[in-house]
Formats: sequence, C-alpha cells, structure tokens
Amino acid sequence: MAKKKNKKINKDIVIIALVIIIPILLIFITNFISEFFSDRDARFYNLSISINDTSNCFKILDKILRNKCFTEKAKANLDSSICEHIQEFKSKRRDYIGLILENAITGRWRTSMTNYKGECVEEVKRMTKEKAVNELNYNICRDDEDCVYQIALILNESNRCKKFTNIERKDACYINIAKSMKDMELCKDITDPNTKGQCYYFFSTFIHEEKLCELVPDDKVPECYYHLALNKTEISYCNKTRSSHGECYFTLAKTINQLTYCFYAAELQGQCWNYFAWEQKNNEFCKLSPEADYCYFQLALKTNDSKYCVLSGPHRTLCFYQYAVNAQDPSSCQYIVTSNPGELSQLPDNGVCRLFDDRLSCCIYQASTTDASYCSMISKEQYQYKCYSQVAQFTMNLSMCNKAGDYRGNCYYEMAKKMNNESICKEAGPWKPDCDYYFNNR
Repeated sequence: MAKKKNKKINKDIVIIALVIIIPILLIFITNFISEFFSDRDARFYNLSISINDTSNCFKILDKILRNKCFTEKAKANLDSSICEHIQEFKSKRRDYIGLILENAITGRWRTSMTNYKGECVEEVKRMTKEKAVNELNYNICRDDEDCVYQIALILNESNRCKKFTNIERKDACYINIAKSMKDMELCKDITDPNTKGQCYYFFSTFIHEEKLCELVPDDKVPECYYHLALNKTEISYCNKTRSSHGECYFTLAKTINQLTYCFYAAELQGQCWNYFAWEQKNNEFCKLSPEADYCYFQLALKTNDSKYCVLSGPHRTLCFYQYAVNAQDPSSCQYIVTSNPGELSQLPDNGVCRLFDDRLSCCIYQASTTDASYCSMISKEQYQYKCYSQVAQFTMNLSMCNKAGDYRGNCYYEMAKKMNNESICKEAGPWKPDCDYYFNNR
C-alpha cells in the first residue's frame, strides 16, 4: 500500500512539474524564435538600407517592417515603382499593437493599416517635386505637371504653360508669369474669361488705357475707370464708375484743386465742400455744403475763430466748449449754458468733467490756464482753488497762490520747484517739509 501511495505521489509531482515547466518552456521558445526572427528581419532591413539593395526587403518576414523597407528604398531612389511591392493587409489585433508601437516611435499617427502603398507613392512624389524645384530641373519632375508648374513660375518660362493638360493650371501659369514679367500679351493665352479679366485688371492699375477697362471683369469696371479718371485727370470717366462716381468727383476735385467738381460729387458733395472750406479757411464754401452745420463747427476749430460756432446749429454747444479749451479762452464757456439735453450730451464725459456738477465748470477749469478771472464761476469751491493754483503755475504768478485756498501750500511748493527758489518753501504751509526735502536731496 505504501509503495502504491508513493508512486501516486510521484506521479502527481511529475504532472505538477509538467504543468509549470511546459508553459515556461513554451514562452522561452516563443521568445527565442521571436527574437531570432526579429534580429533576422532587422539585419535584412539594415543591410538593405546600407547597400541600397531592394532585394533584401523581400527577405523580411514582418509585414510592417517589410513595407517600411520598401518605403525607405522608394524614397531613397525617388522611385515610386518600388512602392508597388508594398502589401496591403487586413488589420488583426496584433497588427494594431504594432501600429501603436510604430506611431509611438515615428511620432506620426496612422489610423489605417492598409494605406502604406498610397502613403509611399505620395511621399516619393513630394520628395521628387522638392528636389526638382530646388535644383530647377524639369527632368526630375517626369510626368508631374504640378512640379513642372512650380519650376516654370520660378523661371518665368511661359512656353511651359501651353503644355499643361489641366486648364486651371495652364491659366494660373499664364497669369502668374504675366504679372511677374509685366507681360500683358500673356493674358491673351488664358482660357477662362474671369481669369483673363483678372489678368487685364492687374495691368489696368498701372497701364491707364481705356481699352483695358473693357476687358476687366464686370465688377472691376468702375474701379478701372476710377483709376483712369484720376491718372488722366479726366472727369468724363467718373460717369462710368457707377455707384462710385461721387467718390471719383470728390477725389478728382481734391487732386487737381477743382472745387466746381463738388457739384457732381453726389452723396459726398457735403464732404467735398467741407474739405475746401477747411483747406482754404473760407466760410463761403460752407454755405454750399449740405452739411453746413458741421462745416462751420470744424471751421471754427481750424481757424480758431469762435464766430463760426454761432452758425454750427446742433453742434453749437460742443463747438464753443472745444474752442474754449483749445484756445484757452474761458469767456467762451458761457455760451455752452443751454437747456437742450441733446446739446449737453455732446459734451465730453471725460474723467475731468465727472468731477464737476455741470459742464460749464468743467469748461472753465480746463480753459483757465492763463486767465483766472473766471475761476470764481466754478461751482465747487475746491476746484476754484485748483483753478487759481494752475493759473499761478502756468503764468508763474506767485501772488496768485494766495487765492488758492486749501491748495495755497501746494501751490507755493510747486512754484518753488518751478522757480528753483528754496526761500518760497516758507510759504508752503503743510507742504514745507516736502519742499525742504526736495531742495536738500537734489
């Protein structure tokens, strides 16, 4: 019994050992074979690359590596016929693992396992074109029309254009070389009417001939006559500019200083008369303008004459305000007092004016740098004082600081610096320490 029992135990041990050892052995053998063939494929691949021999690619067993070998040889020889040896195959689970590894190694994301041949042909085509263009060698292009097209453009060889079978490429070739060489004759060889018109339009921008305006695309006709009118200073062409005739008359009037053309400037007639009124500072032209109010408004500012503000209609309040500030004439501020909310809304709502209760005070404050006689009309007392202070500093009138109230000390402090007189610091009140520090630490 004991002997049988020992035999059974030994049998169980053998079975257990086999269950453990056989899988390990199979894994070892599989890995060995895999590594052997991987090393074998790698040797053939490297050999093929190093000695420029395509035959070794056929000996590679791994489909992905074999295809890669053919791709590299095709690229190296710029021979897309080698791509024909690439095998397309259906994707299997293990192929997707290889795909993931390939994407990780190459940095490219390939989503299909069955487009190696197409990618190979396209890459060879790209590299061939690149080499041909770099060397400006048509022979390298072979039958690639786009390659020939690019070289033809670089060399400006229009005789190549007629050989293209693709009409769009042929026309593009003619128009681009025509522009590059400034050769208008090439426009005649263009087939497509719109492209031909664009070609003639290009030349019409610097060759100012009426016949060209009859050859350009319809939407470019007005612009062609517009340039023709300006170049030849011929008003009759403005009538052919359709909706742009007002701009044509206006521009021509400015170009040759012929103000009578303003009568024909249509919707721009106002701008035309305003232009001459401002340029010649002549209010008589404002009378002819459909925009007379605005004309007088700007004329007042350009001539620095407030009398035109009276004639500026709805711009009157803003006109007096801007004139007062620009001319530093606070007396003109009194004319902005109005009960019309529309006029008041025209006045600037800037940071300075927000400090005041009314626009009149804002106007006086900003217009009073040389004249303090209106400072007392400012609604807020503190800004009356600031008004006196700024007049004192602008006119270098030291005694004016005595009217600056709460700003008296600061006024003397600023005047001491402006006049470079340390003795004035004794009048700076609470600003005296700052004043002394300024002179002691210069």
